[in-house]
Amino acid sequence: MGVRCQELYADLAHLLGGAKAGVMISVIIPTYNEETALPETLRHLLQQPGDYEVIVVDGGSTDRTGAVLNHFGFEFAPILIAPDASHFTHHA
Repeated sequence: MGVRCQELYADLAHLLGGAKAGVMISVIIPTYNEETALPETLRHLLQQPGDYEVIVVDGGSTDRTGAVLNHFGFEFAPILIAPDASHFTHHA
């Protein structure tokens, strides 16, 4: 695990542990072909205390990212909202 990852995990632990009672934190994890990195990330995250939810947003992975999510108990339901970003281009 790199130094930057350790810093991020420490920041996350501080944030989750310091949340006020009755406040839930949403942790959003963007993924794209993250089957290698995702297990360590989820293991560290799910060990943290506090009231939080984990939302994983996948960008159309073609590897086993979905299987990793299933292994950790996440329901993997791919939803395609806009396959072509040009739909959001504003023309003046």
